[in-house]
Amino acid sequence: MPVLSKDVKIAVVRALAEFDTPTIVQRMLKTVYDLDVPVNQIVAYNPTTYQGRALSKSLRRVFDDARKNFLDGVESIGISNETQRLKLVDEAANAARENGDTKGMIRAAEAADRIRGGHWKQKSAVASSGPIVVFNAPQVPDGVDASAAINCNQLQSPAEGSGDA
Repeated sequence: MPVLSKDVKIAVVRALAEFDTPTIVQRMLKTVYDLDVPVNQIVAYNPTTYQGRALSKSLRRVFDDARKNFLDGVESIGISNETQRLKLVDEAANAARENGDTKGMIRAAEAADRIRGGHWKQKSAVASSGPIVVFNAPQVPDGVDASAAINCNQLQSPAEGSGDA
């Protein structure tokens, strides 16, 4: 196992504090410092793991500070902001509209609803170039007032329909 300098140790601890995996840290060390460090040596710098339980107090302090700063800085990450996510979904919906992608527009609308905390579900099938068609919609028999049919449970399923559909 290679001996790591203090600067490299701090870089490893900070990366692990920001939830980078040991494999990602290993690649970073190879790219930035041209070091081949085994994953089990990297894990020893994460005090939240069994292997890292003996991490020095100074590196533990670096880890704790980096983790706190990372977690407190979530709002500075654009995609974590609801408005930013809605803006991205709006751009996707507009692109889908321009391309005539009806399914894409519906997926974007569903995503926007989930972002806002809604629970909209797609209850219709979409034809590729035609209107939205709703299946399993109740049909009102001929000669029956629709409001009266709803109140009297006289609706028929499409399978039981009058045969003129």
